[in-house]
Amino acid sequence: MIHTQDPNTLLDDLDLMNQTINTTQACLNNLLNTRASIIRKLDAITSPVQPCTPTRKSISRGYDYQGEHTPGRSFIGIYLGVLRRLLTDFQDKRETIANAMARSARNRRYIAQDPVALFKGKPKPPEWISKYSVELVHGWYADKNLSADHIKSLLQIAVRAAGLRWKKDVKVYWQ
Repeated sequence: MIHTQDPNTLLDDLDLMNQTINTTQACLNNLLNTRASIIRKLDAITSPVQPCTPTRKSISRGYDYQGEHTPGRSFIGIYLGVLRRLLTDFQDKRETIANAMARSARNRRYIAQDPVALFKGKPKPPEWISKYSVELVHGWYADKNLSADHIKSLLQIAVRAAGLRWKKDVKVYWQ
């Protein structure tokens, strides 16, 4: 506290305070500029040189068909997708593919031109046939009541019957 009432002393004190404030502000500005410089340098040092682009560590569930990847949500979805591609691209081999797949079964076909023909043996009601069959391409139907293991083996048979190479022309990623 200032206890004097002398105007000259008060003016001198005021000048001294202003000088101290100006010096302190200059020091503060210098510190702020130095801090900003350090932050810019740290950003430059720790930032990647090139923008990071995510790499595909794992291939999504689905299949590669002659180099084109198609995602799939389920085993049956992958199975039906590959069969559709085969029946579309190899129309002249549809019967060959169907017969090759049928050879792995005792009393059923896995693809056929009539959904009733998919389920030989004990007659099935129309609702059951409708529930467990699906049209692949116009006039061709597939049995979709299959286990995962059966789907895996049938696809290999179908791909080879079409004349393609399993794990070369057609790759399936189940996980």
